[in-house]
Amino acid sequence: MKKTKMNCDSLLSGIRLRDGKSKDRTLHNEYDLRNDFDDDYARLIFSSAVRRLQDKAQVFPLDSSDFVRTRLTHSHEVSTLGRSLGISIEENLIKDKKLNARHKGKLSALLAVVGLIHDLGNPPYGHFGEAAIQRYFSNWFTNNTKGKVVCKTLKAEQVGDFTNFEGNAQTFRLLSKLNNLKDEYGYNLSAASLASILKYPRSSIEGNKNSKVRKANNLGVSYKKFGYLQSESIRFQEVKRYTEIDKYRHPASFLLEAADDIAYSAADIEDGCKKMS
Repeated sequence: MKKTKMNCDSLLSGIRLRDGKSKDRTLHNEYDLRNDFDDDYARLIFSSAVRRLQDKAQVFPLDSSDFVRTRLTHSHEVSTLGRSLGISIEENLIKDKKLNARHKGKLSALLAVVGLIHDLGNPPYGHFGEAAIQRYFSNWFTNNTKGKVVCKTLKAEQVGDFTNFEGNAQTFRLLSKLNNLKDEYGYNLSAASLASILKYPRSSIEGNKNSKVRKANNLGVSYKKFGYLQSESIRFQEVKRYTEIDKYRHPASFLLEAADDIAYSAADIEDGCKKMS
């Protein structure tokens, strides 16, 4: 596979989709010294979408104990781990002259943002909820008279959005469109924040390849699921253009996955022990 050198200036792009320009506070406001991603975090931490994670189970649903983690607790832990990873990594990148010193503080702030929001689109009951939605629409399009009619009016990618429903794609939709009544671009987050949650930068047809197909076609794990719905395809293309990720994952998405794995690996054991005690 041909390797592509990515531009750090683009990967840390603070450009916002609504107006197509950076709102970098360190450049445009002498009194507000936050960078673009600190700004993103502040927009999100007070949001109803983040608060709703409190009522979503992480592992154990409907638990009466306030010790056992919810999806909100987990997201805060991933955010904290991500920020810690970012501080160490960007320090080494700057030291090795692979990252311009003017970007100091941005990678850690970016990872704090994506750690907080990486599970926003997960339905109740997590992957079980996703499976229930997928089965419902697969059955509706196949066996329901009205569903059959609707199915014929949709493109293959649109049908796939329903029959392969994916929480990651719903997260992108929530952030870029739904969750702000005053803005058609949702929270109007920076392009880099939106790119970093795209663990699967594929459509529902390009993605959703099982391990056998991926191996036969030399496709990476980013083809395992999909990351955006057709209703947000234009915004997905804008994010790709501003960050220059092309067909690849944003590097921060790998660090997000590491933080996520660390968080739930340790926490699941702790919660399990608590449940058995």
